[in-house]
Amino acid sequence: MAVVKISSLKLSEIKELLSERGLETEGHKNELILRLSEAVGADVIEFTQTNVQDQINELREMFTSVLQLMQSNSNTTTNDNVSNLNSFAEQARLESPSTRATKINYSVKEIAETIPDFDPTSESSITVEQFVDRVNGAMSAYKWEEKCLLLAVYSRLKGAAKIWLNSTDKLYSNWNELSTKLCEEFSCIPDEADIHYKMSQAVRKPNENLLDYCFRVSALGKRFTLSESAIVKYARDGLKRTTNGYGHYSF
Repeated sequence: MAVVKISSLKLSEIKELLSERGLETEGHKNELILRLSEAVGADVIEFTQTNVQDQINELREMFTSVLQLMQSNSNTTTNDNVSNLNSFAEQARLESPSTRATKINYSVKEIAETIPDFDPTSESSITVEQFVDRVNGAMSAYKWEEKCLLLAVYSRLKGAAKIWLNSTDKLYSNWNELSTKLCEEFSCIPDEADIHYKMSQAVRKPNENLLDYCFRVSALGKRFTLSESAIVKYARDGLKRTTNGYGHYSF
């Protein structure tokens, strides 16, 4: 079973994965990619290529037919041939992509593409705790080399986080130490009043696409670990009000 980017899958494969999860399969490919990404909570997914075993079975049937034809034209035994055939088919199964254990070397760029940006000054950014959890989860799944992981993480630090990293005298050599320092520096627990104020200010901007607005409110709500129902309520309230381009609200 390989880990692949959802956007690299065929439309039919995306629909099949959505159907397995009881999700809607209608819509454009970009919409389906987004739907599946939200369902699995990542932009990558484990995907099994089922056609490998079918090809092996087809190959086995073809060789069996050839051996049967040879047996009908001669009186020689074919027990040895059948044994060799089974050994060949078993070897092909073991060496197939779905069963062969391979070590994948990831580049820094590939690792960085699976890690979100972290900017503590941006309301659309996730919290430092969420950032650390995402990195830990991905590292556990993909078994990245730590030196490549650190370089990828460095490239994803933005705003105040990048300024902090550039200003520190210490060179971090492992992720556990860096993640601990990040949490110490940028961990912040807002109170309920602050959360309500910021969510209430998340109104749809002039000329802002509806989908972009929904994503923005959703990202802000997830930053504060709000429930899905609470995020939907704030999004609906925000749609009732819009900014007129001068920072004033219109109802």
